Amino acid sequence: PACHITSAAAAALTPAGHHAEHHLILLRFLSPSTHQALNSQLVYLSIPDDVREKGRDFKIITEVIQDGKQFTWSQIYPQKTMTNKFIIDQESDMETMAGKKFKATVTMDGGKITAKFPNYLHTAEVQGDKLIEISTASGAKGTATMKRISKRI
Repeated sequence: PACHITSAAAAALTPAGHHAEHHLILLRFLSPSTHQALNSQLVYLSIPDDVREKGRDFKIITEVIQDGKQFTWSQIYPQKTMTNKFIIDQESDMETMAGKKFKATVTMDGGKITAKFPNYLHTAEVQGDKLIEISTASGAKGTATMKRISKRI
């Protein structure tokens, strides 16, 4: 998964007279506990039942570090941290929550970052003090979409 700091958010974090692309930007967001849509999506992604049960009621901290076109995207769970690093418009090695490794090219269009790979599409965008993520997974059982809105901390 990925995130983009909008121009307004970057400007708010950048000292006057400096350009955001020359500074490291760190944003942290806290998501609400998981819900049914996420559970359905995890079924489609073949996440084992025991892993889904453990994650049903905890909150996730998403940490986004941007340095120009380079991003480090971390999701911090109670017992694990998952981190993917990527450069916009370059193929990058990534890993799913289930530990499956894949390659994807993350793109940015109009303030929104998109990561697309077989059977999965993830978009992320910062709007004010919120991180809005939309994930769609498809498989033999159908398609599930999850929208998660996390608040900045």
